[in-house]
Parts: sequence; structure tokens; C-alpha cells
Amino acid sequence: MINIYRAYQYVDDLKASFGDTIDDYFAIGEKLYNNQRQQIEDSLKDFYMSENTLNGRDIKEKWFPKIDADVFLSHSHKDEKTIIALAGYLYKEFHITSFIDSTVWGYANDLLKMIDNAHCKLEGTTSYDYDKRNYSTSHVHLMLNTALLEVLDETECVIFVETPNSIQSVKETVNKGTYSPWIYSELNLINFLRVRTPKRVLENFQKHANSREEREILAESWQIWHDVSTPLEALIPLHVNHLNALAACRMHNRQREKKLIAQENLDRLYKMVKRENEIAK
Repeated sequence: MINIYRAYQYVDDLKASFGDTIDDYFAIGEKLYNNQRQQIEDSLKDFYMSENTLNGRDIKEKWFPKIDADVFLSHSHKDEKTIIALAGYLYKEFHITSFIDSTVWGYANDLLKMIDNAHCKLEGTTSYDYDKRNYSTSHVHLMLNTALLEVLDETECVIFVETPNSIQSVKETVNKGTYSPWIYSELNLINFLRVRTPKRVLENFQKHANSREEREILAESWQIWHDVSTPLEALIPLHVNHLNALAACRMHNRQREKKLIAQENLDRLYKMVKRENEIAK
């Protein structure tokens, strides 16, 4: 059975979907985006354990902090404006908070340059030592990759936005590839994530475990999702018609907490996509 909570692949043209409203949604998403970005350190002075030893744990926690979000948006950096608009759309219409993965990519290069300037230059020159640069790059990229994995695991579901920028066709076949190491990493990490049913669903089941649908949802939550083909084939297609249908019945009760409204909207989306996939079989 398909797991309704974990990973989706948005395959429609986002720009076409938004039309003239894209700038309005971008303005909303940009506020969320800026809130997720933190003040960048202007030095490494707070991270030294000794003269030549930096505390990697403290650096990771400061530069790549955990962000409370419902949905993880995996995308190409070239599509950043459209993705920010998507985040604005999800928040305005459904109170769903998105983590935009490019909010942390820029930090990696800034942090890396700071470390390299302090520790990787050849003495008496402006050039860098090749081996030291390799060493610093591996550490920073591992910190970034770990931070992305933690957010991937903490968010309720992942939406990979497929565009010509994120995925390139190979010889016009069904095989697809990407030039982005971060997209490659995220797509493959999805296959090893814990498949978890939202806590609220499990709590509700414990109170009202009577309906057939609830019993099926609980059963699905204990399955382990192993993909034996490509990572993309494991993603559930998500289309603009799903979002339009969700918007038609979205929750807008202002007397309730935004988090609860977001959860109810996500539940509606999960069930909608699940029903469509079952009909298509």
C-alpha cells in the first residue's frame, strides 16, 4: 500500500499554476524565507575549542539550525523565487509552513570561505592549500547534509518540485538525472527516512479505532518503505488539481490555531491523493 504521509513529486508548471498571483504569494513566502534565515556570524571566535580546533557541533547548531515546519520543499536553487511563492501560497491558503532547503545552502559556502580564510591558506600567499581545502569542504558539506537529513526527518512530508532546472532528461528516456549534488542527496535520503504517521493520527486512532479507514492508516504507519528502482519512482505525483481541490475545501476558521488548520489541510491532501492513486490502480 502507498504511504500517504511521506514524499511527493510536484510535476506541474508552478509558474503557470500561479499566473498573475505569483508576486503576491512571493511577498508572503519571502517573509517566511527571511524568518528562516538567521544572522550570519561575522567570525569563528565563539566556536574554538583550542587554537586550531573548531567545535563542529556548535557550528552546525548555529549555522544550520532546526526549523519547525510542516513540509520540506526540495528544489533547484534556480527556481528559488517560484518555490518561495509556493511556500507563500501554502501558508496563506492552508497555514502550512514550508522549509525551503535553499535557505541553508548559502550558509555552507559562507561558512566554508570563513574557515578557509582562517585555516587553509598557504603561508605568505593568498592561495589555498589543496589538501586543507578538501578537508574543510568535506566537514562543512557533511554538516550541511546532516542538517538537511534532520529537517527531512522532522517535517511531516517532503515535496520535490520537478522542473527542467532540477531534473534533466537523459537521452530522452525515462531515466532522469540532476546536476545538483544536494537534490541527488535529498532524493536518495528520502528512501531511508522513517515512515511515520503524524502523532495526532495515532492519538486519534487510540481514541476512536473503530473505522476501517483508521485501521488501514495505522497499519500503513508501521510499513518500511524500500525503493528498488530510482528515488524518483518512489515519489507520489502531486498536481495542481490536488492543490485546487484542497483550496476549494480549505479550513479557514480563524478561531483555531494555525497549526491545527495546517494539519487538517494536510490530512485532506493525503486522503485525496491516496484515493486518486487507489482508483488509478
